[in-house]
Amino acid sequence: MLCDIGAHESESSTDSSGAMEEGFADGTRGLFQAIGGKEFKRYLRLRRDAAALGTTAPEAEVQQAIAEGVQLLKQHTRRYARRQISYISNRLRARSDIWRLDTSEPSKWNEHVYDPALRLVQSTSAWQAHSHPQLCGKH
Repeated sequence: MLCDIGAHESESSTDSSGAMEEGFADGTRGLFQAIGGKEFKRYLRLRRDAAALGTTAPEAEVQQAIAEGVQLLKQHTRRYARRQISYISNRLRARSDIWRLDTSEPSKWNEHVYDPALRLVQSTSAWQAHSHPQLCGKH
């Protein structure tokens, strides 16, 4: 992703309207809206500024900017995941036909996911067969 963004940036930097610079500055345009765009802004600035001077950025600075971008990306991803979990939990909390299965421990998949899901499907199938025979092809 970093190479593609850098290539796009160098192609777009020739935009005479200044839109690239404006979007670059505030992170509101183009690739900066993509996942990871804003987090790697420092790295991209280093590359852009060095290219404009016809040099390369100091390796230590580049590595530090990449490490910083990775940390920010992880932090923002965790924050986004927490917001999504809260949103889904709040939206589905009132529904009685939704069951939550704990998938956090792959080593306990059968115990926490497969077995409870199987019991839910079997109980629902038995209920439908008894209460709604038309759904099961029993008229």
